[in-house]
Amino acid sequence: MTAAQSTKLTLLCLIVVTEMTLSYNNTRQTWSFILPDRESDLGSKCAVFSNYYCFSTYWTNYKHTERRETAYDITVFKQLIFPIYASINWFSFEAIAENRDVCCDHQAIVYGSRALPFGISPVEFLHIVTDYSVVQKSLYHVKARYDPFFCLNVIMGITYGYGAPQYKVQGGQVTANFMLPPTGVPPYRIKIFNRRRLDVELSFGWFKRNVICSDQPWICTV
Repeated sequence: MTAAQSTKLTLLCLIVVTEMTLSYNNTRQTWSFILPDRESDLGSKCAVFSNYYCFSTYWTNYKHTERRETAYDITVFKQLIFPIYASINWFSFEAIAENRDVCCDHQAIVYGSRALPFGISPVEFLHIVTDYSVVQKSLYHVKARYDPFFCLNVIMGITYGYGAPQYKVQGGQVTANFMLPPTGVPPYRIKIFNRRRLDVELSFGWFKRNVICSDQPWICTV
């Protein structure tokens, strides 16, 4: 092998290793929540069920296992999620208008489209949607609207996840700080989040302790 061929082989190896690393580093998992902002469509629907938050959806972009789908997966997941859906604030908003049960068609659609194709079994997905561990979960996406009365961006939806290089903000004013919509029961307390430190001040640990566990205290005891 000539020196030129050796150099070329080394470069090819480096490219393969780099691609493998990028593929691994680009794996994503996210958990999304809707806040009871009564001035927004989804927020007002969430407020029907909770004064604090509603779990919305899960998303991933990589194959977790090589498991194959079975004809019973959706049915099994419905049976698993039904006893606990209210305990994790996971409701079907469409069911309100259609006068249907708030579980478990919507939850099954999320499983069938966001988890099942990625090799995730019904039992594994149950563990995923009840995963409240704070390690490595970071702010991934914020959906907000600007409120001229408060002069703040009101957060309507928030997403946390693994593998997020940098969080993104959708909506609101670039120069305004952030607030959660009034949660809980009166008198309401409003906490302001610095727009330059949003990912630090609104960490998943803070959100879990102050929002999730305010409505579902059991989550902070397990």
